[in-house]
Amino acid sequence: MSGVQVAGKTGTAQAKYKGREDTISWFICWAPFDNPKYTVAVMAQGGEHGGTVACPIAARIMERSLAMDEGEFDAQVAWLPPAHKANPFQMIKEVSFRDSGINEGSGDEENADTSQGADVQMAGAGGDPDVEPEADSRGKVARRAAVPAARAMPVAAPQPQRNFFQRLFGMKRPPAPPPPPPPSRKQRNTTR
Repeated sequence: MSGVQVAGKTGTAQAKYKGREDTISWFICWAPFDNPKYTVAVMAQGGEHGGTVACPIAARIMERSLAMDEGEFDAQVAWLPPAHKANPFQMIKEVSFRDSGINEGSGDEENADTSQGADVQMAGAGGDPDVEPEADSRGKVARRAAVPAARAMPVAAPQPQRNFFQRLFGMKRPPAPPPPPPPSRKQRNTTR
């Protein structure tokens, strides 16, 4: 979508439903990225992948929601007959809209083929892991120079952990101590 940064995540779940293989594709997104105003979650039963089925639906909803917010889209509501699919157990491979203004991405990144020219970010030079040191030609591993560990610094005591109800309703204040009872007559008479 132009001018708005959107963040999202796709997913695909495989399951058996009434003895048949089934997939559930989903996509959740929010926009604008820095200060979200809208969140859209789409689940499509029978969708092959989240990036090709649920994502375009969520993008359409998000695109129109943002356009309505800017006054550039007026939603027309009309009654439609119920949808009917000749073969309800056939996978939905892809959903697309003719007048969609979204940027065509790479589709389902979760199951994407890496041979399609995806940009891969590699670590820079000097990033050799030192989890398991290399052995020399004799099979010996050189000892590492001991680096002294930094001393622990005292920190403030942690706040007591509040339970679910305390977080929901707030902390209950401890009751005020009862006032001391007035001295009895016997105690007053004995002080003379």
